[in-house]
Amino acid sequence: MKNQSVTVETPTTTQSAILHTDPFSIFSFIADVIFAVDLQGIFRFVSPSCVDLFGYTQEEMTGASFLQFIHPDDIEKTVQVVEARTHDCTTSHFENRYYRKDGSIVSITWSGRWKADKKLLFCV
Repeated sequence: MKNQSVTVETPTTTQSAILHTDPFSIFSFIADVIFAVDLQGIFRFVSPSCVDLFGYTQEEMTGASFLQFIHPDDIEKTVQVVEARTHDCTTSHFENRYYRKDGSIVSITWSGRWKADKKLLFCV
């Protein structure tokens, strides 16, 4: 095997300053939807990328029940998984179908982790 050198670039001062000043700005660059759901199944946070995947704005989804977006055939299994995750558990590779704003259906695979002190399920 031939030795290869690897060049590692360190962030510029400007790049580091942006993330230190506003660590939440990273959400605007991530393509995956990130959301937080409370014990009642209400979206408490939805990343900006929800518009690209679902067609809904953050404002339209935040404060709404996640159940209103899920395909009816997937509601029962989704509720079971969410309820099970609210006991300091993690889930990964769970698949269900959501309705987009235009009425089309999209299948998503998500992972989540319950954060007991925040009483929120964080998912990506």
